[in-house]
Amino acid sequence: MANRGIFRWIWRIPERIYRVVLKPLFSGKNAKNIAIITRADIFPVHHGAAVRIVESARSLSRHCDQVLLITNDRTKYFSFIRGEMSEQYYPKFLHVFPLPLNPIIQYILQHRGLPPNECYLFYALYDLNMWARTLFIAYQHRITLYQAEFPAFLRPALIARWFFGGKTSLVEHNVEFSRIDETEGMPSKARQFLQKVEIDLCNRADYVIAVSTVDQEALVAAGVQPEKITLIPHGVDIKRFAGAVPAVSQMSNGSSSRAPVLVYHGPYSYAPNLQAAMALGTVILPALEKRGHHVACLAIGDSPPAHSPHPSLTFVGPVDDIAAHLKRGDIAVVPLTAGGGTRMKVLDYFAARIPVVATRKAVEGLPVEDGKHLVMVDEVEEMVEPIVKLINSPDRRRELTDNAFALVETLDWSVIGTRYMELYDLPWWRGNGTL
Repeated sequence: MANRGIFRWIWRIPERIYRVVLKPLFSGKNAKNIAIITRADIFPVHHGAAVRIVESARSLSRHCDQVLLITNDRTKYFSFIRGEMSEQYYPKFLHVFPLPLNPIIQYILQHRGLPPNECYLFYALYDLNMWARTLFIAYQHRITLYQAEFPAFLRPALIARWFFGGKTSLVEHNVEFSRIDETEGMPSKARQFLQKVEIDLCNRADYVIAVSTVDQEALVAAGVQPEKITLIPHGVDIKRFAGAVPAVSQMSNGSSSRAPVLVYHGPYSYAPNLQAAMALGTVILPALEKRGHHVACLAIGDSPPAHSPHPSLTFVGPVDDIAAHLKRGDIAVVPLTAGGGTRMKVLDYFAARIPVVATRKAVEGLPVEDGKHLVMVDEVEEMVEPIVKLINSPDRRRELTDNAFALVETLDWSVIGTRYMELYDLPWWRGNGTL
């Protein structure tokens, strides 16, 4: 039996050589494929970056033959065809070539001064395995465009472009060197290193996508060529929210009555989100109670803290249907005071038709007007008064949500996908949203 297995393995060698090496030479000449290269922590899709990456892949796949999503995962990649995702597996030699380098890369990056929890975003600068897997996908599928999500992931894209041609795009979810310095703090040598790497990569890409005017201006000020940058904001899945039925949530204080419900969501492993949730429990809820308003508050998302700072603040944890849980809320409160990029959570609240009270930092980069789409304040302490007014005024809540929904309808992911394709102007795209 063992001899038979060895014979079968030897017999399959020519077939494997044909499938991996020869077949792409003849079958991919007219391929219309796009590759997205990014971090591995996008499944489950519970944070803003993951939503943008996966929804962009779905949307772009409706304009081409296939979108191939490459992550740090050595074993598998993802194929999107007409919006449907499936898992695909690399040849086994790519699982182990070369030996795992992440501990060495982590050491190099920490030695340069990067915070340990941020290093994974920059592994692709030195990850030979990711370079090899990107080359494999490029060769197998005749990639026309490589879209890197976060700066370091442009490096394998540039290597593939050098070998096989095509265009490259870098999607800047934030100005990373600035975000990390603001939220984590870094020695000057680390900031200088990250800024040099990020700006150099931006200038080597064919296209740079900024998600807000604030980020666009910051990139130009840091040295990115202005003509390379295009503003394409975050999107939202309008249909998902339209069909959602409010979830039933039991509050941590045992209340299931229809007291007003405040909502907030985001991954609490991200320091600005945790700070915002703590502000809800230590500043906003106590101030509302002093005004005679006893409300419940839901904080939804990954990595919740072990203890809530207030009995009316419930950390729900991650949920599969964010739309249904957001629709449980009466008012969305966004007390963010730090962080970068744009806040996809605010677009979610608009799509769920929940009135929003937010700090100006929380809506930085969004095309919103104070008093029309939401209520903005400068400081967390100033949020209490507008929350009280909204609790007491159903008509005002309805006015805000109607205006906000009209705005967010223009940001459906199908629209965002078309904007990408109009920018890339690939030779096989006809400009009508389909091949």
